[in-house]
Amino acid sequence: MHLHHLLLITLPSLGSPADWSPTLQCVNTPHPLVVSDTIAAAQQLADWCGRLGPVTENSKISWVRNDSRAYICNYNWWHWDSCRWDEIFGAWVDIQKSCGLGSGGWMFYPEDDGDRIGGKTIGFDYKKNNFCSNL
Repeated sequence: MHLHHLLLITLPSLGSPADWSPTLQCVNTPHPLVVSDTIAAAQQLADWCGRLGPVTENSKISWVRNDSRAYICNYNWWHWDSCRWDEIFGAWVDIQKSCGLGSGGWMFYPEDDGDRIGGKTIGFDYKKNNFCSNL
């Protein structure tokens, strides 16, 4: 039995993988993140992605600007995952709308290829907070 099938049996409340949508979580920070620093860290992350390509399997990357961190975590152990400016900035906009301007947070984008379940997280946080701790 594949992990995919085991998870569907064990976690029926998730529904079928086709029904999964991104999950947003707000994060507590010791003080509001400076918007210009967060955007600068996000731009540095996007620049890295543009030069070096996708995020490798089961890995994380981040950039810090002053007290703000922008990061991507790839939970797929079978393929690399994209990291583009439109994805990074889109996640930041959604987090700011839901959590408030200057808030930290993350978006998890689930993926299923029929046999395996994975996904990626794009997030923004205070530089000293732990991120992608489950990798």
